Amino acid sequence: MKNALKYLILAAYLMALSYVFVERFTTNVYILYPVGVAISLVAFLLIKKQIHSYSFHKFFLIYSFLFFILIPFLGKKESTSFEKRELAAFPNLRLSNVWKFFYEYQDYFNDRFAFRNEAVQAISKFRFHLFRVSPMPQIVKVGQGDWLYTSREEYIFDTSTPFTKAQLDSVILNLQIVTKYFDIRNIKYYYAMLPVKERIYPEYMPADLRKRMTFSKRDQLYAELKNHPEIRSIDCKDVLIEGKKIRPTFYTTDTHWNEYGAFLGYRKIIERVRQDFPQIVPFEESDFVLDSSITDAGDLQLLMGFRDVMRFTHYHLKRKSGPDPVIVDSTYLCVGNSRYSIREMPHKPTGLKLFLVRDSFTEYLRIFITPNFDRTIFAWMPVVPVANVVNESPNIVIHEILEHFVVYTKQLPPEIAGDTLFLNTYFPGFIRK
Repeated sequence: MKNALKYLILAAYLMALSYVFVERFTTNVYILYPVGVAISLVAFLLIKKQIHSYSFHKFFLIYSFLFFILIPFLGKKESTSFEKRELAAFPNLRLSNVWKFFYEYQDYFNDRFAFRNEAVQAISKFRFHLFRVSPMPQIVKVGQGDWLYTSREEYIFDTSTPFTKAQLDSVILNLQIVTKYFDIRNIKYYYAMLPVKERIYPEYMPADLRKRMTFSKRDQLYAELKNHPEIRSIDCKDVLIEGKKIRPTFYTTDTHWNEYGAFLGYRKIIERVRQDFPQIVPFEESDFVLDSSITDAGDLQLLMGFRDVMRFTHYHLKRKSGPDPVIVDSTYLCVGNSRYSIREMPHKPTGLKLFLVRDSFTEYLRIFITPNFDRTIFAWMPVVPVANVVNESPNIVIHEILEHFVVYTKQLPPEIAGDTLFLNTYFPGFIRK
């Protein structure tokens, strides 16, 4: 009876190994199954006589170990990562530095061995369910009510370390220079730095993370911007905090605001722009049908190694009437590492052209803001692409940037930094090391 059970277990292991091996080369079932059966049958006949000398427990231990060791080598290599990063490439072998190849190959194998994502997912789920903690605490932390927060060191430093006086003065001067550069070209520049999730929902944060993120670099900047009305700054923080009394404005398992939060941000941005362009008619919440669904996504949940454990309500806002924007370019136009997309409204509502410098938060923001303009150019990058803006000659530039990317405001766009005639004319004595 024990020998029969050994044969059954061995056959199952061999079938699984042969299937995984053959699948690397073909997914055609007419080839996959016959070849897999043939390989497993040959292997079974070669080793079945040797298993009689082992006790059942020793046999089970040996072949289970071999099975789990071989699977990562035989299966298809992974091509994606839960950490949302590029996987290590296969290293180059150089005789001048052979040992470096083996170190780099270890990184390559660790990133790409077969079923890595499934293994990470299983371990992550186990740790989360058992201890209710993040399996990746250096990247994500779990707060009260399973609210997830970013915990990367550079993220905390970039958002919660105060500006020095010199740094703050430099950022203000940069914004003054950019504003003036566009003003003399009849383009109005608006600066909207959006708060990170931790500023809107600090009450659910883990205690250690809350202590480390008490100070807000964004708040420090906006407090100073109140003394500079020539800079058209837009602060969306208060409306997001007030709006959460009605319904959530951010996702529990994601870094981003939801569609309702994006609508509140849109209202705050467009109300400021409308002071200079009164022909814009902003949307009201009553112009949309509010719907909701339960989803299990979220970039922070994915970073922990799974996506189907924590669920939350996703709000949808769909316009009741009106034409949809026409996508001028159906794919992103790649310029270097930047991404552009252009949308136009068929009925030309305002006679205005918008250039929106954006990050991932604009994915929802553009739902609401695009119909207010004849033509909208979206540029996914942290620094204003001055040459592209001047070439498009829009009426308005909105620079939407997340608090985490405030570091990019410390530098001038290269086109402006190199325009010595403009700087000497309007900012005499300007010196930037």
